[in-house]
Amino acid sequence: MTFSHAQALDERGVSGIASDLEKFKRTLARLGDPQRALPAIHVAGTNGKGSVAAMLESILRESGFKTGLYVSPHLSCVRERIRLRGRWMEEDAFAGLLERVFAAEGPAPLSYFELLTAAAFLFFSAEKVDIAIVEAGVGARRDATNVFDRPLAGVVTSVDYDHAGALGADIRSIALEKAAVFKAGSPAICPELKPEALDVLRAQAARLGASLDVVPESWSAGLIDWEGNWQKLTSEDGTSITLSVLGERQRRNASLAAAVLLRLPSDYRRRIAPDSIRRGLSRLSWPCRFQVLRAGGKTVVIDGAHNVEAARNLRATWERSPFLRQDSLWFLGFNRGKDAEAVLATLGPLMKRAAATQPPGARALESRDLARLLGRRAPETQTSIAPVFDEAFKNWLRSDGPPVAVVSGSLYLASRVNDLLAAGQNLIDLAPCAS
Repeated sequence: MTFSHAQALDERGVSGIASDLEKFKRTLARLGDPQRALPAIHVAGTNGKGSVAAMLESILRESGFKTGLYVSPHLSCVRERIRLRGRWMEEDAFAGLLERVFAAEGPAPLSYFELLTAAAFLFFSAEKVDIAIVEAGVGARRDATNVFDRPLAGVVTSVDYDHAGALGADIRSIALEKAAVFKAGSPAICPELKPEALDVLRAQAARLGASLDVVPESWSAGLIDWEGNWQKLTSEDGTSITLSVLGERQRRNASLAAAVLLRLPSDYRRRIAPDSIRRGLSRLSWPCRFQVLRAGGKTVVIDGAHNVEAARNLRATWERSPFLRQDSLWFLGFNRGKDAEAVLATLGPLMKRAAATQPPGARALESRDLARLLGRRAPETQTSIAPVFDEAFKNWLRSDGPPVAVVSGSLYLASRVNDLLAAGQNLIDLAPCAS
């Protein structure tokens, strides 16, 4: 991607999260409506939507499907968001797609997310993918991805508090936003959720003439290899598989992904190889979700938990892990607009030591402000201020301090560990990004 393309894209980064869908649809029409013939699974949810989308893609790719995957945010390179058969887009192809999207804009400029969404749809359409797995950005109703008339399936992974200004301050309002992934004639699927959320999702599905499939968690965890980053799951019938990500919540995500596959149209189901679920989940690469790394004799746990539900999931996994009994230092950083106080109230009891830092980017909550929040919400925690995360993290690596560090509060912060550890410990097992 050339500098001019990168600069033009980055200049849109301050745009709002909700889309003007009619404006966006007019842009897509000028591009030939690439989404119209795109066979897509549309995935929304407060948490877990990226994990479920990645699991679906990995399984379907193992079955021989030509897959497209569109997810957000990215960890180190914007091209991570748009993948063909598990691989990032090439730089030249990405630059060419952006040129076409910029040229198709009307008088009102598209947002950063709208530009990338249009580019993804163009790419998948041109490549004639067998199936695209598309993760909604925020909510679903006003999200730029909400342009499919009849997706292969509409999936809601969770409903909890996040983005209150855009989605509403109560569960019912948030559920109504997420339920927009449901479309007439398409399967509507979710896991077991809070009753007030399920009521809304069921009502929306019924309004469209569909029934909501509520998927129970069907796998339990047995052996867990904390440093190998995998857990052995066993189904009710005794079948065992290996899931190559840790986390209490990931079992439910895996159950949901497997159930979605069973609800696809029959011509897709017939192509899913019997062993592809096992292969897809064991070969999944989905970093920064309770990922454990070793560096210089120390242990680093990275988890991008940035809202209350994600913090509860992190806490549940941490309390089951061997790290609970070890001395640890928590590096925490949030973007403004996140409910950092509620996250700190959830994680506070776990933390003896914390470093208030900040993720990269203009939206970062300043470290001094975060330290004040820690003082209020985790008063027993020994808190230091580390405005430059890279420097503080490297100092910890060189020190005789706690043997375990946790990096959390933002995926952008967690992903910085990727660039600070040795090259051989690259978090993302894909070609490096030069742009």
